[in-house]
Amino acid sequence: MWKVKRVLTFFISCSMVFALAACGGAEGDGMQSGGSDTVLTGEGEDWLPFGLQFGQSYDAFVETVESQGLEAPALEEANSNNGYVTENLLLANIAAESYLDYGVYIAATGDHTLENRWDGFAFSFNQDKELYEWYWFTTPSARSTDEVIQAMISTYNEKFGFDGAVNDGSDVRAVWETEGLAASIRLGQNSDGSDRVALIFHSFAYDLNS
Repeated sequence: MWKVKRVLTFFISCSMVFALAACGGAEGDGMQSGGSDTVLTGEGEDWLPFGLQFGQSYDAFVETVESQGLEAPALEEANSNNGYVTENLLLANIAAESYLDYGVYIAATGDHTLENRWDGFAFSFNQDKELYEWYWFTTPSARSTDEVIQAMISTYNEKFGFDGAVNDGSDVRAVWETEGLAASIRLGQNSDGSDRVALIFHSFAYDLNS
């Protein structure tokens, strides 16, 4: 029972970050660009879990998620724009790791035996029900929060091809932006005082609110 309460507390506290992120568009403050020669759209690359692609219809999204033996999260109208947002898809950490085909999750957690840790994935769709945002919420436990964030930053610096680290003392720890794609890492807190790391990916090409 305590595990269920912990999971519920964690994701209730995530709702503030989630609501802000789903407003449609990565924030411009603190953005670091890869330069005019960097054009990454997120299409055809492994930016998302499960082999999902930006621009996928919700029907294709459901088919892809269910092909992994999971129940696809339901879609509901977003409060902050004309698009849609999914319910949280809860995954035990060891399950989440198996769906992320880059090394950040393994590097971040270290210990694959933690059965009381849960990660949350959520997704936003535009007015045409095309996928344009992905959110990953995680609470570090096996390693320090700084180690987790640094593992994430190292992974995405390599994938974007430039350094997105932000060292201004704010809760924004990294931002990457190209012509078609943006990502950020933010540090927050759960209601019990534990750290919460949010990774947010955003496709400009499919954001019809911008």
